[in-house]
Amino acid sequence: MRSRIVILFLLLTVIFLLELYIYSGLFPYLNQLKNGEYYWIVYYALAALSLISAYVLVRDAGEIQPGILKKASSNVMGGLALTLILTKLAFVSVIFTEDVYRLVLLIYQNGLALFNDADPANMVSRNAQMAKLGLAFAMIPLVSFVHGITLGKYKFRVKRIRLHFNDLPQAFDGYRIVQFSDMHSGSFDSLKRVQKGMEKMQAEGADLILFTGDMVNNHADEVKPFVSMLKNLKAVDGKFSILGNHDYGDYIHWASIEKKMQNLVSLIGYQEEAGFKLLMNEGISLKRGEERIKLLGVENWGKPPFPQHGDLNAALKDVKNDDFVILMSHDPSHWDLEVIKQKKKIHLTLSGHTHGMQFGFDIPGLKWSPVKYKYPRWSGLYCELDRYLYVNNGFGFLGFPGRVGIYPEITVIELKVKD
Repeated sequence: MRSRIVILFLLLTVIFLLELYIYSGLFPYLNQLKNGEYYWIVYYALAALSLISAYVLVRDAGEIQPGILKKASSNVMGGLALTLILTKLAFVSVIFTEDVYRLVLLIYQNGLALFNDADPANMVSRNAQMAKLGLAFAMIPLVSFVHGITLGKYKFRVKRIRLHFNDLPQAFDGYRIVQFSDMHSGSFDSLKRVQKGMEKMQAEGADLILFTGDMVNNHADEVKPFVSMLKNLKAVDGKFSILGNHDYGDYIHWASIEKKMQNLVSLIGYQEEAGFKLLMNEGISLKRGEERIKLLGVENWGKPPFPQHGDLNAALKDVKNDDFVILMSHDPSHWDLEVIKQKKKIHLTLSGHTHGMQFGFDIPGLKWSPVKYKYPRWSGLYCELDRYLYVNNGFGFLGFPGRVGIYPEITVIELKVKD
């Protein structure tokens, strides 16, 4: 509680100082406008809204909201806080650049006299046109993030991938896998819009549905309102899932270790109720007549500080050298650090975890997100040594209650025999 108060005080202080600087930048522009006093009213209202939304953001951080409506209001206010801060920083970047120019010009004109008897009042005045430019620049994050919070986070995209293999059993030619990941059900604020995403998934008529971890943020009960939706998902060979780093409940305080363990048991129970078979360092065979492929699932295995519960050797125990193998492993780091080094070939690994940072670009010819600097394999298809990794951008959202440019993803992978 004390740490939250400290964080709130620091955040509000930063916002207050930011507002003072913005005020100084807007002053020469708004004061020359006709009916400028009305624009100042808008400015003061937005300043107050920044402080209120920042308070809500800190107050609700890590809390479990008792209902969808409460969660919706919390998401809107938290998203608004981040949006306003980024919008104002965009404006500040313009007027700060101007201020640096003014200071450099003052030093150039006065030289050493600046430190003796030069009058700082001789500094070139702010240009009202720069404030106008700053406002235009600030519209970019404002529009982008408002769209991301209101529409983008439920803008489900179906991505279709076709992969060819020399050693895929003939009976599995054309086999269709639907993958989704990182549901983070505790963040959702609309049952109706989640349902539309589930319906898109079901419309694919998959042979197999795979969920690659992070069903919840922390508490098993977060997924309870969505169990019936998940149960309605159908596939010829069933539905399988694995655990992600958030599913263990590691990011909140528990009254006892027993409570934490019971939470995991409850989550497993909800997944079973929804018809998902949870694979925990184990594998199963999928059969078509006399031919088969192996599906493996490991518990979360990531680079520290993320847990390494996964045991790939245990999952591979019954796998033969000539088996065609698909692996579910939540964190794509696992592929580089363990999976690709295995003597037994793992043909396709399916991961999630990164969310594409919920911010960036993912369009034909351009794919970028800041998360790429932490996770080199952060989104989409990768191939090395004739082994594939696919990283799903996630179905839900976490932290920032929106998606800007990187939209929620349903992946459809078709396996083909190479001619």
